[in-house]
Amino acid sequence: MGNNRYRKTQNNVFSSYFYRALFIVVAISLSSCFQGNDDQMARKDSLIELQSQAIKALQDKQQQESLSEIYKTVKKGVAEVYTVATDTEEGGDTLIGQATCFFINPQGIALSNYHVLDHAFKAMIITDHGDTCAISKIYLSNKDGDYILFQVYPVPEDCYPLTLANKLPEIGASCFAVGNPRGLTQTLSTGIISGKRNNDTIIQTTTPITHGSSGGPLFNQNGEVIGITTMGYGNDEGNLGLAISIFSVPCFAYATTVPPTDPNNNTLTNENNNSTNNQVDDNNNSPNQVNSNNDQTNQQNAEANQTNSNNDQTNSDEYNNTAPTSNNQAPATNIPYDQIKSTITSYYEVTFKKEYETLYNMYGPMLDRYYDKFNCQRLDAVEEDKKYWTTYKIQSAYNNIHWQTLNVDPTVNGDYIVSFNMDYFIVRAAKNKPSIFNEDIIMVLNKDMKVKSIYENILNKH
Repeated sequence: MGNNRYRKTQNNVFSSYFYRALFIVVAISLSSCFQGNDDQMARKDSLIELQSQAIKALQDKQQQESLSEIYKTVKKGVAEVYTVATDTEEGGDTLIGQATCFFINPQGIALSNYHVLDHAFKAMIITDHGDTCAISKIYLSNKDGDYILFQVYPVPEDCYPLTLANKLPEIGASCFAVGNPRGLTQTLSTGIISGKRNNDTIIQTTTPITHGSSGGPLFNQNGEVIGITTMGYGNDEGNLGLAISIFSVPCFAYATTVPPTDPNNNTLTNENNNSTNNQVDDNNNSPNQVNSNNDQTNQQNAEANQTNSNNDQTNSDEYNNTAPTSNNQAPATNIPYDQIKSTITSYYEVTFKKEYETLYNMYGPMLDRYYDKFNCQRLDAVEEDKKYWTTYKIQSAYNNIHWQTLNVDPTVNGDYIVSFNMDYFIVRAAKNKPSIFNEDIIMVLNKDMKVKSIYENILNKH
């Protein structure tokens, strides 16, 4: 009896230890099993992460390669702008400004900021290919909107027009700029659209925009222009750049081959904008700088009343000159060289003799450019010539035209773009001022041999 009770007790103890051991074994097995699953899950997560990183790296590489290819293309449409300003009326210290512009039409129509050319006396455009040209005509200018649309001459042989976007990207979208910050030409900078201000007329971006990049293009990720880079802040402010929305500039018709030509059906009118033409002046020889600050109706075609630099002038924001058509060049046949040479000779004879009534009749009704005045009436051009003699105290003048340099480019509208080199001699009261100049002259004559434009590029003076 006692033995049976003892055996039963032993069996119960054994069973207890057995089940405890079995529980431990099962627990260890299950733990190992779960641990194995955790390891597998971890390895799977790690593999997914590596795959994601590889995919992202590939996408970044493709995007970078895509941006690089886009950059190689669009930079051809971006050009440098160099401006010269003089502190005093004559002979003062000269300040050099450097900025950016870009072409929107293959006939040499370009956009930039108004402030880039404001108060400049001379401006020179250098393209990506190294071609040098001057501003021959201003189509649109707006001080408040800070934009200016102009024509250059000679038109660069490889003038590459940039494509304008058809809508603004959303905030957070990628963008980039190409400019010339601090003289570092064709610099690429990237960022995102970080905001839209002033009813979407101003684009805020993290793309760095520094001195020298003003007037350049801001692109969407496809390489289409969405704005004109205007200013930027760095350091404490972070990357804070501002650009004028391309949709606030009435320039789209000028990006086409044949913009509207009917002044009574002007699709570019923006009656709320005030315009000021950029006026540039040249040291010693050119007329005084004239500012244009008031409005004039489109029906008057922005005939600017050019007076002196302290007077107000009138000019429409949408000056109704149309952009050139189809390369603006006509076949070089039947060019009346003798008539052109006779007109040039007569022009300078009349100018030197101060025969102003005859000079008045040698001009067309409106001049696209008179030296460094833009969009002026012929009466104003005559008045500017009168002031030139008195302002610089010129007593007499004569010239020597190097006819072997004469070049004539006929245009499709019947005009002739004439260029030549000449020596220009003046006798002036101030004996310590330059009196001998070598300069290239650009003159535009219409089919009736009336002067539509004339300006100079001084190559040397002493």
